[in-house]
Amino acid sequence: MSQSQVTYTDKVENGGATNEGKCLATDLNELKTVVNANATDTGDRFDNIEGTEIKIGNNAGATSQGANSVSVGNFAGNNTQGSNSTAIGNQAGQTSQGVNTIAVGNGAGNNTQEIGAVAVGFDAGNSLQSSYAVSVGSSAGTTSQGDRSIAIGVQAGNNTQSNDS
Repeated sequence: MSQSQVTYTDKVENGGATNEGKCLATDLNELKTVVNANATDTGDRFDNIEGTEIKIGNNAGATSQGANSVSVGNFAGNNTQGSNSTAIGNQAGQTSQGVNTIAVGNGAGNNTQEIGAVAVGFDAGNSLQSSYAVSVGSSAGTTSQGDRSIAIGVQAGNNTQSNDS
């Protein structure tokens, strides 16, 4: 890995377009090797850099993480994360996160987020967020959000939101 300092100009002003700002797969794998060798426990390790999945955090993307998916945070995307899905935050998208879904926030999309669902905020879409449902805000669409439903705001559609509402 190159030992020259990467500057703000290299990474930000030039969008990583200079040779100094580029990051190669070999650089990432060397970084992974060094970090994992120095990690004090498994929560500090990089589990997968070279694949199509990204997982950072204790038990992030641990079981059955789909292709092109991202899990960042403790237990994010932990158990059955669908392809092309993103889970960012503690326990975001933790169990049964469907294909093409997004869960951002502590507990967002935590338990059963179906295809195309989006949950943003603390506990948004937390339990049984149905297909193509959208919940934005703290505890929005928290329990049983129906297909194609939208909940925006604190506790909006908090408990049992009907389809197409």
